[in-house]
Amino acid sequence: MKRKLVLACAVLAATMMLQGCETLKGTWKTTKVYYKEYINVDPQVDLEKKDYSSSEEKMSALFTPVDKHMESLSIFLNRQDRLPDEKWMENLFSEYPWVDGFVAATLDGEVVMRRPDMSMKPLNIAPLVETGEALRDRKLRAYVDSTPLGPEVYLGTALFKGNDLAGIMAVHFDMRNLAQFCPSPDELMIFTPDNLLWAGSDRSIAEALFDRPWDALLKEQSSGTIRIDGRQFDWLGRYLGDRQVIYAVEHISGEDEETSSFWKIF
Repeated sequence: MKRKLVLACAVLAATMMLQGCETLKGTWKTTKVYYKEYINVDPQVDLEKKDYSSSEEKMSALFTPVDKHMESLSIFLNRQDRLPDEKWMENLFSEYPWVDGFVAATLDGEVVMRRPDMSMKPLNIAPLVETGEALRDRKLRAYVDSTPLGPEVYLGTALFKGNDLAGIMAVHFDMRNLAQFCPSPDELMIFTPDNLLWAGSDRSIAEALFDRPWDALLKEQSSGTIRIDGRQFDWLGRYLGDRQVIYAVEHISGEDEETSSFWKIF
């Protein structure tokens, strides 16, 4: 396993050095290849083990169980562009029980469907409605609403009636529910450039990571390492709709240059 991992990282490193500094689009393409070829090979990644042989293995084992659920939800939502029926709703909450709710609204912001009818957190779909005519491109949009009960993640797509853009529909969820799919949630931190979604066991470290200039960093990199108070943390950005979600874990102490160099090339 370790030999395969080091080889995969070496190939990626060589590719990146040959290509030089690329745009985010290029580095993100490389990250997706890494995800497909190494992280998403279920029989070869033991998501229950905690004695990881490398920092790359640790990152993949901790973030993959969370990320794959969001990716699956994105695909599920992206297939729907009409006001859903009750069967679709049943499938949504059956396949994704961690989802808090669904809402559909017109371009004027009038809510035309909501499940459940009430929720503990206030509903706020306005930032997605404000996307307006740009929704015609049928791309998923995401944003995080800060509430007194914690951040709520919204993922939305265009709502059509016939060939006419009629509004937007979205699902929303609390990242704290998703974090429980991680085999060691205390070791994982999750945030966007604007919101800390899951702090793990050390909130002070999570806040220090969150305070970095992520908008600027993500324009140049899709993964990397950051040092805080003498400790090293690996991070990886993944798209949810049009926003990036950042995962961070502490680098394995004492790991040699050969196995840790992968993160430094991004």
